[in-house]
Amino acid sequence: MDTEAVVLGTILKGKVNLRNVTSQLSPEMFGAANKTLADSIWECLDKFQAIDVNYIAQNAGLQPNQLYDYITVAPDLRQSSEEVIQNFYTDNIRKGLVGILTANTMNLSKGAKHGEVMAQITSDYENLIANASAEDKRSYYATETLQEIERAMSSKFKLLGPSSGYTKIDDRLAGWQPSDLIYLAGRPAMGKTTMALCLAYNTAKAGGKVGIITLEMSPSQIEKKLFAAATGISYADISRGNLTDDQFRKVYKAAEEIGDLPLYLENPPGNFEVILDLMYSMKESFGIELFIIDYMQLMSKEGYQNNRNGEIGYMSRRLKESAAKDRLDACILCLSQLNRESVTGSKGRPPSLHNLRDSGSLEQDADSVIFIHRPEYYNIETDEDGNSTEDVVHLIFEKNRHGETGQLELMKHPNFSFIYEAEKDANYPPEITTPYSDTDNVPF
Repeated sequence: MDTEAVVLGTILKGKVNLRNVTSQLSPEMFGAANKTLADSIWECLDKFQAIDVNYIAQNAGLQPNQLYDYITVAPDLRQSSEEVIQNFYTDNIRKGLVGILTANTMNLSKGAKHGEVMAQITSDYENLIANASAEDKRSYYATETLQEIERAMSSKFKLLGPSSGYTKIDDRLAGWQPSDLIYLAGRPAMGKTTMALCLAYNTAKAGGKVGIITLEMSPSQIEKKLFAAATGISYADISRGNLTDDQFRKVYKAAEEIGDLPLYLENPPGNFEVILDLMYSMKESFGIELFIIDYMQLMSKEGYQNNRNGEIGYMSRRLKESAAKDRLDACILCLSQLNRESVTGSKGRPPSLHNLRDSGSLEQDADSVIFIHRPEYYNIETDEDGNSTEDVVHLIFEKNRHGETGQLELMKHPNFSFIYEAEKDANYPPEITTPYSDTDNVPF
């Protein structure tokens, strides 16, 4: 008999773990000559969780003695039986994978983006191996969820993803969780980019792998902002070279530190498909766990002339889909502008969800929506409790699937070089108290 018959006989003989059989194999793996019998076996296992030769034979339209022809060619030893099942499973996966690669290679040759092709290959492969019964899938998802909880329990800060470097933000988000889409939105001059880069810098310092997609500022400008965040020296002074010798040494040291961090910067054109393809490539090359896009309204998708809402909605949905575990398996933090109504008619009021620009899809697709707001900018000198708003930065969690909504308070450096938690980072960054030695190899 052929290999398929040996496999069916091995199952009928019952010297294998039947639960493993149903989780690894399916009737669809068998050819026409054996498909009816395979269907009958799986129906029996689903109904009784055991082998009933008479039930299987009757259901398959066979005589019981015809099943024994299968059983006689099956191995006698349990170890050999398990090897038969495993080898058959491996061969089917190998054949299926060849088919997947062949089909997707054709798509690639027709001009498909390699990042999308890689994502499709991953999805096809997951479907190829997803032959578990409904019960087994429930068990799989339950086990996966328990593992996530276990990781959170073992984490010092009970996080489900890389730390943001901010205790208050981690408390709300439980870290940068894979497959999350988060929007950070604000009016002009609120500090969206500064906040995002401080998050990138602190996440990378905490060990998270960060990819920055900058569409508004040049890579050089972004690097200077990162130097400012690391040193406390103003972005304007760094850009203009208005530095003392000690300040330059400090910037030089910061550049060395940032160069060693898992922080990757790209400055692509605004074409959405190009950006998405780049993100897949960065994930493949560097294992990115947090992507930061600056910002949504600078991206564009062909085919949406005179329909900006539809264009933004399409891109937002694709970002959410792409963040998923079977694709990028990363958190995406995307900056966003607010609509004109919010900018012109705000009078210092904090923004809300209806102020998100161009499309309601941003709110719908997001796992979290965070607004950044500075009352001081609007000459509001004290809050409702009479506390000073000088250098105060509010992060307003208007939507948050993972925890509390509401407002939390951070502080900005007076020169706006970085944003910090007053309780934790009152002395950050530390001042240079002793001169660097000649051995520091700083070029002048």
